[in-house]
Amino acid sequence: MSIFVNIRFINKLSVPFQKGSLLFLLFLCCFSSVAQRKDIKTVAGDCENGNALVIYKNGDRYDGFFKDSLYDGQGMLRLKSKEYYEGTFSKGFYDGDGYLQLPNKDIYEGSFKAGLYDGKGTLTEYKGRVYTGRFLKGKMNGAGSISLPNGDKYIGSFKEDEIDGYGEYYSQGYLTNGLFRKSKLINGKIVNLETQEFVTFTNGKPNSSVQNFPDSVSSGVRKLTIVNVIPKK
Repeated sequence: MSIFVNIRFINKLSVPFQKGSLLFLLFLCCFSSVAQRKDIKTVAGDCENGNALVIYKNGDRYDGFFKDSLYDGQGMLRLKSKEYYEGTFSKGFYDGDGYLQLPNKDIYEGSFKAGLYDGKGTLTEYKGRVYTGRFLKGKMNGAGSISLPNGDKYIGSFKEDEIDGYGEYYSQGYLTNGLFRKSKLINGKIVNLETQEFVTFTNGKPNSSVQNFPDSVSSGVRKLTIVNVIPKK
């Protein structure tokens, strides 16, 4: 098989990572009204402006501070859906440093703003994939890294949940590094770390040296792509 057939996989790096966050975002849509729910079973403390333990009829419970009847300050929220959050709140939203476990067992630990991942944090999927780095308004933005259970790893820059900027990806003895735009390798190269043979890219296309890259690495080139690291939505 021609190396040109396999090289196309390198040039299609689709990103979004936070599939587990979809449940989280749906939860946030109704989150601001949770503190004002009327299905309260028991209350111990001041749930208007103070510290209180509130247990709802469906089993949800909040233990922490309130302000104007909204979760505000340090608190712990445990939902019947098995969603669990411990950290700081502001006006009913996750805001500040916190720990969130989603019903699918994905875990986020880091900074929140207005209910979204924002700042530095780590998102760990139950199946073992991990992103550590910067978030902005719920999306990967800035410097970060993604690692897979099989040992593959990308370290570099992200923008709007896309690999964007300079970075490098290691996989099974191959290294891709260079400049990416919207998860596409623009300028850089792919190196076989054992033989030091490489393929270079300029303006998003492999140059003539690709002909010197042996067909025997085709399976390795395919593994090298970030398609498996950050799959399509």
